[in-house]
Amino acid sequence: MFLKMKYLLITIFTFFINISLSAEISHENFDKLFNVGTMKSHDNEFTLYFKSRKKSILARGERENYIKDYPQDLYIYFHETKRDLPLISYEWFPKEAKKITNFNTYPVFPEDFAYYLLQDNNTLVMINAKKQFKKNFEFNIRERKLTLREDKNKIDFKNYIAQVSFQNVGKLPMNDSNELFTDAYSLFNFKLSKLFSLNKLEIDISTGVNNLFDKSYASGIVINAIGFGGRDPRYYYPGLPRNYYLSLSLGI
Repeated sequence: MFLKMKYLLITIFTFFINISLSAEISHENFDKLFNVGTMKSHDNEFTLYFKSRKKSILARGERENYIKDYPQDLYIYFHETKRDLPLISYEWFPKEAKKITNFNTYPVFPEDFAYYLLQDNNTLVMINAKKQFKKNFEFNIRERKLTLREDKNKIDFKNYIAQVSFQNVGKLPMNDSNELFTDAYSLFNFKLSKLFSLNKLEIDISTGVNNLFDKSYASGIVINAIGFGGRDPRYYYPGLPRNYYLSLSLGI
């Protein structure tokens, strides 16, 4: 009797284990199991999702090694065939990223990036979240190919010089008796310059805005001004309104 009950308990226990494992890998429950960190294609043919590993991995950097806990691989799940495959894995991605960027300071991993899928349902844009690693990627899903992403709208500020100048002028006397004064004023000017080198020739192209906020002010003062023909004396000359300029300087 005891042996029969023991056998029955073992059978029931094994039965529950099989049910549990089947539920874990069944794609019928895909949406329930992988509802976090997923991205469906625009044509609803596949879903991209991250799958965490249970064991840590060791990654090598230029000077130090890095241990990554619960690393995540990017998988692709096909709705029609109900199959999933690893797309961007830990074994492949750090080596490939290092090869095309020559960045050796530390390894980069799949979860170090933000992902979005273009309308072609094939190009996966990867925007990095590392401050020192200033590269973004594009991943071709069909060809399993990783390339650097060139941002066409990005402005390279290398060798650019931006300047903001502030000028404040207080009240100024307009006669010897100090009875009349001009109004105080403040001016803001902005200048942006780009420096080039062509052999021994230095090239500086600049553009800017003077009197950025279009302030009315007196640029010149006539002390003890006298009026003529019955007119009031003119003590000052108005300054220029907001104005723009473009300049080119050459030097050797």
